[in-house]
Parts: sequence; C-alpha cells; structure tokens
Amino acid sequence: MTIAGRRAVRIAGAVALAWAVIGIGAAAEPSASAALPSSTSPLVVFVRPLGSLGWSSHALHGVTAGVGAPSVAAAPDGAIVVAERVVSGDLVVAEGPVGGMLSSTDASASFGIPGVAGRPEVSATTASGITVWWRTPQGHLEVLSQQAVGAAWTATDVTLAAGGPLLAGDPTIVTTPSGRVTAFVVTQEGTLAEFAWSIASSSWSESDPTGGLTYPALHGDVSVLNAPHLPGARVILATTASGDVIELSDELGGMPVPARGPWRAVDLSFLGAPPAASAITAPVASSPYGSYVSTWGRLIVITLSSGLPDGFSTTDLSSTADAAPARGAVPAIVDSALGPAVAIRTTAGDLGAFSIRQPGASSDLSFQPRTAELVGSDVAAAVAGHTEVLVGVDAGPIAPTPLQRRILLTASSFDQQHRRLEETPGESECNPFSAAFGRGSTWGCRPGTSAEAWCSDFAQWVWRHAGVGTSGITGWAATFATWGAAHHRVQFGSHFHALVGDAIVWGTRSPLYGTHVGIIVSVFGDQIDVVSGNAG
Repeated sequence: MTIAGRRAVRIAGAVALAWAVIGIGAAAEPSASAALPSSTSPLVVFVRPLGSLGWSSHALHGVTAGVGAPSVAAAPDGAIVVAERVVSGDLVVAEGPVGGMLSSTDASASFGIPGVAGRPEVSATTASGITVWWRTPQGHLEVLSQQAVGAAWTATDVTLAAGGPLLAGDPTIVTTPSGRVTAFVVTQEGTLAEFAWSIASSSWSESDPTGGLTYPALHGDVSVLNAPHLPGARVILATTASGDVIELSDELGGMPVPARGPWRAVDLSFLGAPPAASAITAPVASSPYGSYVSTWGRLIVITLSSGLPDGFSTTDLSSTADAAPARGAVPAIVDSALGPAVAIRTTAGDLGAFSIRQPGASSDLSFQPRTAELVGSDVAAAVAGHTEVLVGVDAGPIAPTPLQRRILLTASSFDQQHRRLEETPGESECNPFSAAFGRGSTWGCRPGTSAEAWCSDFAQWVWRHAGVGTSGITGWAATFATWGAAHHRVQFGSHFHALVGDAIVWGTRSPLYGTHVGIIVSVFGDQIDVVSGNAG
C-alpha cells in the first residue's frame, strides 16, 4: 500500500546520502515574517460547529495574549469567558461573543485583588453564574464571581474564608448536575483539598475529599472523573514529583455490583502506566478519558474501564497517530469530527487533534484552509451553544507568504484526518497525479489514473496547483534538483537551511539520481515534517 503521507524526518548529520533542498516560497512572493507569541500577540480561537468536519480560526478581539495558556468557559447565553495571567501577574478576564468584540477587565488592578501564580480556571453555569478560580503567589485560593456576563464582580479569598491550607497546584473545577461548583487543589504538603460553597450555610468550606486516606505526596494539578460504572463514585488522577500516575477512588473492588466504599490509592505506573511529565487532563467528569505527556515525550491516553485497580488501559498516540507534543505541552480532550480527541501543540507549533477511539486517525487543525494559524500555548476548550471552541495564544500563520501557505495546505490536505490517498488497485502505483501530467501506464488503472513511481508527480502537482511554474520537472525526482539549479534555488549536501514549501530530494549527486522527493510542511530544530507521495 502506498500513500501520500506526512512524516517527521531528522535532517542533521545525514552523511550517507546526498540530499538536495530546492527552495521556493520566500523568494517567489514578498515575505512577511511569521508572528511570534508575545505580550501583544492576539489570542486565537479555533471554532467548529458541532456536527461539522471543518475548523476555522480568527483572532479574539478585545484581548491580547497573557503568560502561558488561557482558560475558557461558555456562559449560558452563548458568550465565552476567557481568563488569563498577564506579564505583570494580574488576572485579566474577557467576555463576549465568539465572533465579536470581547470586553476585557484587569481584575487585579480594578478590584485590588491578588495576582495569579499559575493558570486560572473559569467556570460558567446557570446555577452558580460565572466564577474564576486561581492560586495566588501566597498559595491562597481566590475566586472572582458574577451572576451573568456584564454583571458586577465579587472577589473572595477562599483560603481565608474556609481556613484552608496553602496550595501548590492550580485548581481543578468540577460542576455537579445541580450546578454546584467545587475546586480540587494539591496543597503544599502534597495532599488534596476540596473547596466548596455551601448554599445552606452561605459559607465556604474546605475538606479532604478522600476522608483521610494516606497516599504518596502529589505534585501539580489533578483530574476528577466519575467512576465509569458508578457515577456516584469518583476517580481522581494525579501525579507525584517523580511522575508516577496515582489513582484515588472510592469505588469498592471485589463486589458483584459496583458500590462506594473507603477511598484507596493505586500507583498506576506500578501497573504499567507510563510516568507523566505533564499534568493529567480530562474533559468533563462523565468522561472515562484522561491524557498526559509521558517523561519520554509521548502523548498518552488513559482510559478507565472501572474504578478498580486494574480497570484502566493506556494508548500511546505518539505510536498510533504520530503525535509529537511540544516540550512542556499539556493536552486538552475535545470533541471533534473524530469523536473524543486529544488536542495538543506539536513540536512544529501546529495544533493537532488525535482521535481516542479511532486508532491512527488525526487532524491538523492548523493546516486547514480556514485556519492556517500556529499556536504558541496550550489550548483551552469549551462548547459555546452549538460550537466547539479552542482558545490559545496565536503564534502567527503556518507560513510567511501566501504561496508557502498554498503549498502547505495543498500538500497536507491529503493527510488531514489520515484521509490518505491509496493506490487503486493496491500496490498498482495507479494514481491521479501521474495521469494529470499524461505520464505512466493506464493499463489496469481506473479512469483518471495511471501508474508509475509517483513521488515526483505528486510533489510537482502540489507546486503547480499552488502557482509555481514547474517547467523542466518530470517524473524523475532528480529533476527537482536540476530545476533548482536552473533557478539558483538548490542546496546540495547533508546540512542546509530548509523552509516550509521547499522540496527535498533524497539520492546521490554524482551521478545525479533521486530516490525520493517530498514537500516540507514544517521545520522544527533539526527535523522537518514532509508530505510525500508513493511512500509506505
């Protein structure tokens, strides 16, 4: 089986073969440097109507990027509420329609409240209104609340109000079906604390949700889920400082019928779960999924089949779907056309979504005709009305020039959601790109296709479709190198400066022979991301 597929390739230190990179994009049209994330960068929002396949993106107007990742929630009226920490450490909250102007407020400056130490979390429900939760530099839990978008804000130091411990992690917000909102936070002692507002007593309380259970010291943030077969029971996923994945649960084991009982702690890494380098994130309490990046940089999904100690499985999305998380990235679990998926910033700066239920299926949200934007932070997810919303820091377009963007989108369109182009019949080399140039044999091929080794045909078709004059290029990969030499755009050897939109040829220089050619769609450090035809 041969496909048009996308693959990361390490380019530094390759001395066994001669390589040629043929430049195209920057000199063909005026260059505009891609934006880098900064304190004045906009926030970018990716949106997808539920039930639709495609995503679009645009800048969020009225608010600029802060430090790290923002948080987002959808208000009952369909507006979104975004919370973030800015360079000064202040808390900034912005609210308004997804496609319109947001109203932004520096809450710390306006209300004289403490700044933010980590990442704030925002929640919005009909019963509890809008609440923003964050950890202060002093280790206190602070809450900013309003009844509805545009209403007056009220700030409370919950740690002081409840007499709670000092915190080391950021709050994880859990909303019950009744609308009650609680926060789970790791303390400076490595224990877990739960903060809640009591309507009956009109006061804040703090408690140990595990009822005094002894467990390893926790580190970072936690995820809180309902036990898959017993929604009344809870499963809390956390990590230790060494990266062990810890499960805390009050679902009883060894029962013919699931039941709640005393809390217990299980080290899932001892049972085979890869150690974690990031926090474990989960979308909503009713989901059986959590996701994290392992200490080896792999994107992991953990699936709970029950709350029992052996009731879990893990999937390595870096193996099944070529997921390559950026250093320090924290995943988000989202709805998508693929069903539940893990969205994460990749090493190349694009936003990928990797299916949980469909092994190997993925979609690059940055490489779509109506997005074409990179991300400079982790993303936050919400559903506003009938629209899936992902918010992050905008890191600029996927390529500096319109021509490069056309090349990238054209090439990568054959690999979106792994809708790869396969030869029909299989292993026949029958393909539409050779036929587009009148090359190859039509014997045994479907109408509109013909057969030959077609990596050069695919790469030439991509360039020509994007608007590049390709006269002189043939079905031989080496003709890309001769085209580059004629246009003074070729670099020979094993070390070179590659740009997105360039073609890369593998082979030998003397005699000049190309074994394969592909289109470079990303450059990150000493690696390139390539889409190529006739590749297995």
